[in-house]
Amino acid sequence: MNGIRWWIWISAGLMVIGGFGAWAKVLTVSIDGTVGDGWFVIIAGALGAGVFHAMRGSRWAGALPLIGGVVGLAITAYDRSHLESFINHGGAVAQPPVSVGWGLEVALIASISMAIAGVVALAKSA
Repeated sequence: MNGIRWWIWISAGLMVIGGFGAWAKVLTVSIDGTVGDGWFVIIAGALGAGVFHAMRGSRWAGALPLIGGVVGLAITAYDRSHLESFINHGGAVAQPPVSVGWGLEVALIASISMAIAGVVALAKSA
């Protein structure tokens, strides 16, 4: 379980970093995740790892990282989809100056990672 613990902690750390990072870029201005839904991803990652650590001896310790990862994934996938839709429907006006930020991408991948780590933790404890 030690490897899974590190996997969950690294995923949570990347969810937090991604939540604080740029979720969108307009020209040269970055819009951080904390302007909007990034806080939910930060909290989901921190709670997922924190409760896993507190319950690490329990059979159900992997449940909260799974839930935290799924919550983070739902939020980041929704926001990325809406941003991509805005860019694609904005035509020539929106496409060049607007782009998805690195923080949103990191938070999305880290959320997937945490959810998978939660599933592995649950499977190993069964």
